[in-house]
Amino acid sequence: MKTRTLPLLLVVVALASCARAAAPGNGSGGVTSTQIPPGSGTPGPAQPRIVTPSPGLADVRPVTWTKATASADGTVLTVDFWGSPCLSIDHVGVKETSSAVTVTLYQGMLPSMVGSACPELAVLEAVRVQLSSPLGNRSVVDGAPSASPPPTEGGGGTSSPGSSS
Repeated sequence: MKTRTLPLLLVVVALASCARAAAPGNGSGGVTSTQIPPGSGTPGPAQPRIVTPSPGLADVRPVTWTKATASADGTVLTVDFWGSPCLSIDHVGVKETSSAVTVTLYQGMLPSMVGSACPELAVLEAVRVQLSSPLGNRSVVDGAPSASPPPTEGGGGTSSPGSSS
């Protein structure tokens, strides 16, 4: 049995070396580039997957978000964040004042994934947040600790640094 394993292993190594040598790329460690077919235009920005909060997750913590976009009428914010296949949004904290809307996303582990290995894969996701009154000129602030000011689009709001107190 051992006499068959060595030749098979050598064939696998040889094929892997050939594949690596033949792969198109820019010469930097086998990184390949993808060409866009003519007439197809350029790829657009990634669209986030919309998620709905699922209360009852494990190990819930505040998570920073990357962007808040107001609806045309300013009553709903779509808040983008980076998630993973093992995590979801447990709940969303919203604090509205006359000058700002502070949004805090609370992310936790899916109960089915507790104790399991989770792939380190970032997934662009978003959650929709209903406001009690239109955003208007109020700023949108990330309430997670150590949050840097995220961009805000639409509804006349602007982002501002800081977190809720």
